[in-house]
This record gives sequence, structure tokens and C-alpha cells, in this order.
Amino acid sequence: MPKPFPQFTEPTSLPDGATWTAEFDSYNQKTDSAYYCITRQGAEGAVQLWASVHCDGVPNDEQLRADVGAVAASGKANTDHKGSMVWYMRHNPPPGRK
Repeated sequence: MPKPFPQFTEPTSLPDGATWTAEFDSYNQKTDSAYYCITRQGAEGAVQLWASVHCDGVPNDEQLRADVGAVAASGKANTDHKGSMVWYMRHNPPPGRK
């Protein structure tokens, strides 16, 4: 079984003073890409953006952190991906379900 993709739950500082964390969402085997939801916390508040990062076969935690961090530093998503259905339902449960 392949090793799981890492979560980046500890806030990481950016040069502009903002911080970021990222949650793994899904993996696209066809494009060998992992999708992450980044939360960027800056003076203007928290902003969510999405990152698509290429895995080169086996996920390398250091490279994934660097690639996700580069998207967080840019402040702009690099994909149109907005989350899998599992991610959406986990973060937006139907009324009456927690």
C-alpha cells in the first residue's frame, strides 16, 4: 500500500508575515497530481486556495511541502479544482449531521 499523503497542519511562516497550513484532498492517478486545500492566514484574515502538485510517482514529503508552500506564498490557486465530494461533505455536513 502506498504511503499516505501528508497533511501540513503546523502553521508555516511566509516571507510576507502570513502563515499557511494545508489539508490533502485527493490524488489524480491519471495526471499524477495531488490536490491540497491551503489556508493562508495573513493580516487580511484567512483565505482558502487550492493547489495541484505533481508527485513524480512516489510522494516525497519535502517536495510536496515546497510545492504547496510555493502556491501559498503566491496567494493564488494554481488549479480550478475546488475539492472532492468527500472533502466537501466533511467540511459542509448536511443539516442535522456533524
